[in-house]
Amino acid sequence: MQSPRNSRGNLTLANATSAPNYGSLSKYETDIVAMDDQFFLEPRECTGTMPTVLSLSWVHVLDVMQLPVGTLRSNQSIFVMRNGANHGYLHFFWDGDGDCLHVLARTAGLALGIPALRLDNGVRLSSQYSLPLTTSSDVEAANRIVHVLLDFDLWVWPGIAVNFTYTLHDNMTLTTQSLSPRVFSVTNFINQGEAGEIIAHGRKLLRRSPTGESVDGTVSDIRTSSTAFLPDTAFSRQFQHRATGVARLPSASYAERLQLVRYRPGEFYRQHLDTMASKNIEAPPVYQYADFVKWAAVAAKNIAMLGNDLPQQFKPGQALYPNAKNVKFASALVELFWKDGVSKHFFASRNEMEWERWLADKVARLSHFLRWIRWAKERISVLGDQVPASIRPNGKLYPKYDQYFQYELIALLFKHHSTSQLTDLLSKQWYY
Repeated sequence: MQSPRNSRGNLTLANATSAPNYGSLSKYETDIVAMDDQFFLEPRECTGTMPTVLSLSWVHVLDVMQLPVGTLRSNQSIFVMRNGANHGYLHFFWDGDGDCLHVLARTAGLALGIPALRLDNGVRLSSQYSLPLTTSSDVEAANRIVHVLLDFDLWVWPGIAVNFTYTLHDNMTLTTQSLSPRVFSVTNFINQGEAGEIIAHGRKLLRRSPTGESVDGTVSDIRTSSTAFLPDTAFSRQFQHRATGVARLPSASYAERLQLVRYRPGEFYRQHLDTMASKNIEAPPVYQYADFVKWAAVAAKNIAMLGNDLPQQFKPGQALYPNAKNVKFASALVELFWKDGVSKHFFASRNEMEWERWLADKVARLSHFLRWIRWAKERISVLGDQVPASIRPNGKLYPKYDQYFQYELIALLFKHHSTSQLTDLLSKQWYY
């Protein structure tokens, strides 16, 4: 079992504002691309009493936080939630045996509706402040209130309740302004001196703010402000470190560079929705989103009448509980549709095999490829000088999410495999 280390400060609540002086170095020659490793629980033989779900009571975390400190320990209970969740199961037995932590996390994950195959990839426990919990003493220090995270889950601040305030490091606070959508305000993130320097750096770069994803600088009367992205410098990179420290992200490279926006008196950005309408990639819909929202509301009302007869996966908080605002519900519906369509030859009977393949890629394969890149980045960061120079952050084969890295992978396939091997592996359709 690994123990937490302090690589960038975002795992310890301290030093998250610190950043080295990069000078003129490329970002791939600095720790801006460093990746914090994940702290999976080590499967051990649980010789004591097995952690068990005693009752599937769905409880809000505030009710648990208001209990006297030590109540859960005295009851041999632990409160478990999913990443980013504010509800969980209270009546979950755990006697404090550190060797049973992996069993605890896995059992909790199954009770929370996580597929067993996902749990097989690794499971983690985190405190309400995202700190990794790898020992029984860690869990006790977290007052036995824990979140279950999977492989490559990015931490999501739960929010807990509107106006709830988290106290962070360096006098910063994180206050929940809205739970849906999840909105936070942060205090003391930038001091007055830094604000002045940002304005000084960005003032000369200000241009009329574009709209949409325009690459040619298209402007609109709905947005009359001015915008500037500050250059990639040692000064701007320290805010990337600071931002990812607050967000609890595994790498400073996850944060954008500083953006300066100026609103003179009378300037504005009208209320709007980012609908991706500028991208001509979808056919005209038969139904509108409003129809989906209405259907989900009716479905939720209907299944509520089933009471105790309702299957576990359809209960509130689970993936198949109808909630139009929950992306997990929409994804679960798509996966069910795909599996049902394959089993009943829905796609083949309509000569829509390309649609079936597209869904299969979207449901599983592309996300697996992206997880593999994240895994490779993490291992390279952890192993450091032990890996070949060519795959280090400043090397030609360092894993990236862009298409150029995919070209490098394809080039390696051609270099190490013959045409016949590739056609056998990929089929002629994919090879050509």
